[in-house]
Amino acid sequence: MTQSNHRPDNEGLLHNTRTVSVDDDDAYWRWLVPQSVSAGLHVFASCVCGWFAPAASRAQARATAKAHRDRPPTLPVFRIGTASLTGLHRWNTDAVATAVDDTTGRAAFALADGLGDNRDIAMTARIAARAAADAAVGGPAVAGLHGAKVALSDIAPWEPIGDVVMVVAVAMADIDGGGWDIAWFGDSRAYLRDGGLRQLTTDHTLGQIVRDANGPADVAARHDETVCTTVVGSGLSVAGMTRTWGEHPRLLLISDGLHRALPAAAISTAADRYQHPSELAARITDFAQLNGGTDNATAVVVDRIV
Repeated sequence: MTQSNHRPDNEGLLHNTRTVSVDDDDAYWRWLVPQSVSAGLHVFASCVCGWFAPAASRAQARATAKAHRDRPPTLPVFRIGTASLTGLHRWNTDAVATAVDDTTGRAAFALADGLGDNRDIAMTARIAARAAADAAVGGPAVAGLHGAKVALSDIAPWEPIGDVVMVVAVAMADIDGGGWDIAWFGDSRAYLRDGGLRQLTTDHTLGQIVRDANGPADVAARHDETVCTTVVGSGLSVAGMTRTWGEHPRLLLISDGLHRALPAAAISTAADRYQHPSELAARITDFAQLNGGTDNATAVVVDRIV
């Protein structure tokens, strides 16, 4: 895959955009941008605030980017940091996607963790994350889980190309009460940094079920990697859902390869030390690998800056 970028990133701008041309004809890009510029060439525009828009041409990408930069100044603005390491796996099957609504000011963030270690699973995670962010930005976070389910069934209606666990977060507009709306399947987690580090999600694993039943700790630990809910395999009725209200404290989304290798206390200490979201995301993924982690480790850090 080759990319060409225009308008390089500049953290000094609230809405610094870029257009990217991707020379790749895999299933993800064919699904995301069906009207490609030419065979295998796809274009999109993005912004440091999390806004993302596929386009049928470079001219269209530049036009939508300008419209985004000209959006109402009263809307909230977020700054996102992401980092992901493959570990000892052959493929990185974690994926992240973001979306921003320039009318309502809502923003959505999705982290998908593919179940497996091959190219198809990596593609499945990318499609699930993108579909989830796009669906959630127009509705509650659980709409993102539904969007991911629909996207994966559309790609392979007879036999799913893979399955994922995921967590979706939506920054609710101030007019809707603000706060974070969270939905998840599996063991990807969401945390808030609001004085301390507060876990918003509960792992959907057999190990957590044992703990909730006051079972033996050693039995629970042996089953911590057995997930009980997934995007393809579970109905929305068993999805995890929670909501906060008011302000938008710093949000962290992390995959199990990170939180299994790095204790919450270490994540909390890092969140105190590293103020920029990109630096924090990079540091905690590095620390997870240095602490013996072998799985894919991914972090998304979101700060509201306006």
